[in-house]
Amino acid sequence: MDKYRVQKLAQLISLIFGIPWIIVIVFTLLTQTGLHDSQVALFALVFPILHFAIPMSYFMYAMRKGEISDIDITKREERYKILSVVFAKNVVSLGFVWYFGNALLLQLTLAIFLAFTAVYAITFAWKISLHMTFNTAGLVLLNSVHNWEYIYLFVLLIPVYWSRHVLQKHTHAQLVAGFVIPLGIMLSVL
Repeated sequence: MDKYRVQKLAQLISLIFGIPWIIVIVFTLLTQTGLHDSQVALFALVFPILHFAIPMSYFMYAMRKGEISDIDITKREERYKILSVVFAKNVVSLGFVWYFGNALLLQLTLAIFLAFTAVYAITFAWKISLHMTFNTAGLVLLNSVHNWEYIYLFVLLIPVYWSRHVLQKHTHAQLVAGFVIPLGIMLSVL
């Protein structure tokens, strides 16, 4: 396969295994945590706003203003503001879940919050793979609510790893850290 096709394949994999994980995570939290119908209705309204609309709106704003130079936010320094927005909405989400959710939803949300907070803090000193972080967190979450029936899906991390490395977005250490850190934190909470 020529270099152009390899790059295009890597870009496609990065796209597929990027933002769509947010949808998987939110859907899993809504449907697999034993919420009552009224709670599902409430969180079905709040979660898309918190976890998609707010970060994407800020991302688009930052792109227009030139604060972010590419869709992958390749430059570590450009990640501070967007990740600060994500951290703030995660704090709000955790409080909302604590007040209106149930114990399982709170435990899962806390695990995601702590994993993201660690990655957020690391970003101020070192670049870490957000793609690996989102994919790892999503797979742990999905498996934890399904008694680890889908552990084989962790094989999906291989093409994610490959694509981010081929696109020269991350070093091997940044990719491994994007897997190990959220995995360790989430497993210790769950």
